[in-house]
Amino acid sequence: MNFIEIIADNREMKSGVSNHLSALPGVHLQWRNLPIGDYIVVGEAIFERKSAADFVVLVVDQWLFSQAKRLADQPMLAAFIIEGESNQ
Repeated sequence: MNFIEIIADNREMKSGVSNHLSALPGVHLQWRNLPIGDYIVVGEAIFERKSAADFVVLVVDQWLFSQAKRLADQPMLAAFIIEGESNQ
């Protein structure tokens, strides 16, 4: 069986995403202090997870493009994961 190695940022331990990833067959999850992104699928892609409410704050405070540029400046495919609903 081939394994998918995912590195998760230490600050994501309470998000609940790690429980879902760990339960998937063939996923090997490691924890590290990542300088950018929240999850890295090793050799493939980097993901920044935001709650819908936090994403709205990023847009309003004009931090979205700064964070998007940091993701785009590294060599892997990059994406935001937006979860939940926002009442803002």
